[in-house]
Amino acid sequence: MILQSLRVVSQGSQGELLLGGRSLYRWLGGFTLIIIWVPFLMGHRISLNLLIPLLFGINLFYSLTTFRILQLLATISSVNWRTLTLAAAGYVQLGLTCGKLAILLEVLQPGSFDMGSMPGGEEVLQRLNYFSFVTLGSIGFGDVIPKTTAAELLANLISISGVLYISLLMGIVLSRYIASETEALVEELDCESKR
Repeated sequence: MILQSLRVVSQGSQGELLLGGRSLYRWLGGFTLIIIWVPFLMGHRISLNLLIPLLFGINLFYSLTTFRILQLLATISSVNWRTLTLAAAGYVQLGLTCGKLAILLEVLQPGSFDMGSMPGGEEVLQRLNYFSFVTLGSIGFGDVIPKTTAAELLANLISISGVLYISLLMGIVLSRYIASETEALVEELDCESKR
């Protein structure tokens, strides 16, 4: 997913991205691609002093990717399958970004979430990503519960982000679709009037 983000999302002009443009975004993506393997290579025994900077780097890349997808969607001229695929990828990216933020919060403040009964072998990473998507979709099963004020604020942010994303996306897609249909109708009427 990181490689695909680097391929698709880093397209465009230099000034369209935050923090230095395409080269910094690509560097951060490469860094993220490497550091996501650190916990696996260390047998999930990673010190807190190393884990926190790693999570900050991952969160920064995921957040920039989500922001960039929103920028790309805002500048589309017409709706096609690529646009719809990008919109779906943006929603998944938003969920993953929120999940990574929840993981970072749990690392910084252990006990921020009551994980409920976790199935055997499930890790905190999977559980908080699940929580993120359930909250993003405004489902809220209640099996993972925010326990601290910061966790409650994050849950509110995730919930609001999901509603805003869908609202903005529908507005953008519908307006572009209506504009393209109107343009096609005007062209058709012009051709008929010239005959």
